Order: sequence, then structure tokens, then C-alpha cells
Amino acid sequence: MTDSGAFSVVPILGAAFLCPWFRYLVNADKRHYYAINQYGMYSTEEQIIPEIAYTIVRRSAWVGCAICVFAAIFIGPMAFVGAGGAALMSFTMTNFRSVPHKSQCLFDGYAKLDHIDGIVYELCTTNYHYGFDLMIPESKLTSIIDVIKQYNDTFEEEFIDLYKDSKFHARPIIQEIVR
Repeated sequence: MTDSGAFSVVPILGAAFLCPWFRYLVNADKRHYYAINQYGMYSTEEQIIPEIAYTIVRRSAWVGCAICVFAAIFIGPMAFVGAGGAALMSFTMTNFRSVPHKSQCLFDGYAKLDHIDGIVYELCTTNYHYGFDLMIPESKLTSIIDVIKQYNDTFEEEFIDLYKDSKFHARPIIQEIVR
């Protein structure tokens, strides 16, 4: 007979280590900053990841660098044949920091604000056809529209129904259950 206790602990330990990694690094919350002036709208998107996560990655990278150096000293340069990728990754991750994503949408006299879903909007101009994604709360929407109108000669606002031409239509949600 085999002992199945060890096989049931391995997935639990794996899930315990992967859940924080997935929550704080893969599915992290994002902070959006917007700035509007007469030239255009500028956006900065930054992930809200605790600094302790970056510190853990930097410290483990330094440990990996030390292991690679000791392997090169004791085993020789042939140690990097199999572990060269790990060595390069360790030396690269010693300065791991949060990098904000910056983008811009320049005004050119025409602006169109597409309301996609909830608080998601898309700003289109003549030179920027594909849309500049915005996350605008309802309380800030009118002030942002006023500023965009102020800096553009033509302003349009449109609600886009993404599921209008879809093959499958949503069924109405049952509001109450009668027994």
C-alpha cells in the first residue's frame, strides 16, 4: 500500500505559494493618473504591488547571483552551460522595480469619447483612431468632458454596444426565485 498523505500535501503547498504570487503580481490592482492640457491627454498606469514583493524578488536574485558565483568558482565555467539562463535572470532581477506605463493622446481639433462599459471610455482623435483607453469615475466625467470640449473644435460622445451584432444574445437575469 502507498501512503497518499504526501500526495495530498504537495498540491496544497503549491497552491499556498502560488496564490499570493498570482494575486499580487499577475492580477494586481492598477492606479490610473490622467493629465489634460491644450496639447492632449496623458495617462500613467501603475500596478499597485506592495514593496515587500519587490524586496523579496531582489533579495532572492542576490542569492541566485551568489550561488552562480560559487558554482563558477568551485565547478568552473562549465557550470554556466546548464545554468546560464538562471545566472542572467538573477543578475537582471537585482534591480527589480515598479515601472509605470505611460501613454498620450494628442488633440488635433476633433475628439470623440466612446462610452464602452461602466467606467471604461475610449478617447479617439483624428490621428489616434484606435482609441485611448480611460477609466473615468462617474463623478469626474462631466469635468473631463468640459476640458476636452474646451481644447477641441469638434466633440462627439457615443455609446458603443459591444454585443449588438453578436451571434448569441444574453438572456434576461432572473430577479427572484419562486418556489
